[in-house]
Amino acid sequence: MWLIDGSVALCIEAKTEKDDSAHYRKAEVSQLSDHVQWVQDNTSADSIVPILVGPLVPATRKANPGRDVLVIELSEFDALAQRLTSALADAATKSLPLTLRSNLMDVFTARGLLWPDVFESMSKTPLRNLTT
Repeated sequence: MWLIDGSVALCIEAKTEKDDSAHYRKAEVSQLSDHVQWVQDNTSADSIVPILVGPLVPATRKANPGRDVLVIELSEFDALAQRLTSALADAATKSLPLTLRSNLMDVFTARGLLWPDVFESMSKTPLRNLTT
C-alpha cells in the first residue's frame, strides 16, 4: 500500500507471475478487495485505488472485480524506477549538500515524478475493460 498525504491510498497487489494467457482469478480479486477493506478500516484515506500489477489479461467470470480495479503492467513500474534513478543521479551531480533538497524538488517536478503526475503518467487499464 502507498498512502499519499493521508488522502489517497494505492492498494497494490502484485500478480507478476501470470503469463499472457492467464486470467485474474476470484481468489486474487477477493484478496485485493480484502486489502481495500483493511485500508478503509485502518486509515483516513479519502480515496482508495485498487491496483493489480501484472499482465493485461481479463478476470475469470466468477471473479467479479469492482469497476475501480485497475491493472498496471510491471513494465510501467520498471520505467518509473528508471525515471527515478535518472532523476536522482541528475540531482546528485548538480547539488551541494545545502541545495540537494531544492534540486530534487526541481528535478522531480520537471520530470513529473510528484503526486499526482507520477500516477497519471502510468498506463492503467480497468480490469473490467479487459476481455478475452
